[in-house]
Amino acid sequence: MADCIPIRIAKAVAVEINSAVTAATLSQQFTAVFSFGSEITEFKSLNEDTLTVDVCPTSDQQVGLYAQTVYKHRVRVAVGIRRRIEPIDRTERGTIDSDAITSYVNLLYEIFNMFAAGRDLTTEPDAAWNPEQDPIVKLYDPDKLKDGLYFGWIHLPFVFHERPT
Repeated sequence: MADCIPIRIAKAVAVEINSAVTAATLSQQFTAVFSFGSEITEFKSLNEDTLTVDVCPTSDQQVGLYAQTVYKHRVRVAVGIRRRIEPIDRTERGTIDSDAITSYVNLLYEIFNMFAAGRDLTTEPDAAWNPEQDPIVKLYDPDKLKDGLYFGWIHLPFVFHERPT
């Protein structure tokens, strides 16, 4: 059985992000992983040198009739960045160095700009950036940051036109 459209698009986003990492066009090294986000806000399995990037289909997809026998799927894909704050990311007083957090926020925006600039999804060429939907960006979670954890995410909007068979 083939994957449904939201899953196909999320997997394609992960492929594009990993291609950008391989090409060294992003500022940090990591592997983006497709998931359903069940552990995206969990930090139990992360150690201090792990930068984790999860790519998940969101649960609020919109499907409407675009034209006769053509469905328009509005798909949001969440990209979440998680990391424990390293001891070297702290000041002498023990507070979190803002430069460390800035590097993660910048990475989030690098990923956003990759797609907002019109990057195509190689494995899903019928999916396109959807300028009609605003992306949603959460630069960081202040409560998690207090606990020494960075968590930021973005919802990337795509549109896909499908002729059902």
